[in-house]
Amino acid sequence: MHLPTLIGVTLLINLLLGAFMLVVFQLRRQVCFRYWAFSCWVFVLAGIFVAARNFIDQPWLTYWLADLLLISAPLLALLGILQFFQKPLLHAARISVAVLLSSAVMLALVIDELRYLTSFASLVIAGCFISGAWLVRYQPSRSNLSLHLLFWVYVAHALVMVGQAVFMLVGITEWFHAAVVSHIILTTATALLFPLLTFVQREDSLARLAHLDDLTQLSNRRAFFTEAPLLLELAYANQDNVSLMMIDLDHFKAINDQHGHAVGDRCLRWVARRLKAELREHDLIGRIGGEEFAVLLGKADHARAQAIGERLCQRIHASPYRHGDTMIALSISIGGVWAGTTARSLQALLADADQALYSAKQAGRNQLVMVTAAEHSEN
Repeated sequence: MHLPTLIGVTLLINLLLGAFMLVVFQLRRQVCFRYWAFSCWVFVLAGIFVAARNFIDQPWLTYWLADLLLISAPLLALLGILQFFQKPLLHAARISVAVLLSSAVMLALVIDELRYLTSFASLVIAGCFISGAWLVRYQPSRSNLSLHLLFWVYVAHALVMVGQAVFMLVGITEWFHAAVVSHIILTTATALLFPLLTFVQREDSLARLAHLDDLTQLSNRRAFFTEAPLLLELAYANQDNVSLMMIDLDHFKAINDQHGHAVGDRCLRWVARRLKAELREHDLIGRIGGEEFAVLLGKADHARAQAIGERLCQRIHASPYRHGDTMIALSISIGGVWAGTTARSLQALLADADQALYSAKQAGRNQLVMVTAAEHSEN
């Protein structure tokens, strides 16, 4: 494509992307979109000044100011990414201002040597992209495909800008033009990835809300009753031992009455964390009622399931929950059913575990009652 045409189309796309992201900001009040919108528009303004080099001889406008704007665009994008990841912005904003001021001074010192000026600006921009790649790489949710794409676009962009600096210094014009084209394309690709990033994050959040209990961050009732039958089917197909446990927090109503529902919720969260920590990675645990949890154990024979259940009771009872200066003693009752490798429905196992839980409550709480599915079904 003709280079001026490509530049014109790219600037138009960035202008429209900036407008789109500002509209999204107005609708959702997510500040990262405002930073990204300004980043797009600053890049467009820089592109206009760069294009003006062919028509006017004003290096302070078409080189010095244009290069400062080209540096500002990725800095604004970085601030948007920091806000998107809910990182503190004050320190980053101060660094960005320092980078701009120092760049302004350095560019002014080499204004008469345009190749040095362009090379310096390219290296600063490369540093911005390296910082962006590092920031994206070390996010907890980096398994997200859009984050992977953004990481590699930033890496490629950094390499292109380093190449552009080198080509300008050694005077390889044809490769310099190729670097400029790559810079334009990658800038547009980055701008296109920002809305995708937020869309995927929103979808992930909705999926978590649909499958996780908001209070305990365990699987909610719907998720447990969706995943458990699939795990049972897989276990039976592999002839694996299966156990299911119903867990109930003892005297929960008394905790709410004495300390308040907010403290009761904290106790539930504390118990949920302890239960999750004591279980194995492949075990499935979910909150299926107010203070009731269900656990599906795979690849555990009767003795192993018994040991896990007893350990859960001991660990909860051994460590009271601390609320200020008050220690709140907690305990759980567990009803478990071991099915072995005999195929039983989830509903049948839950019914057996529920009866075993009732027996544990009747026997004094803070204990495990474990039954065998075959024996229990005969009674």
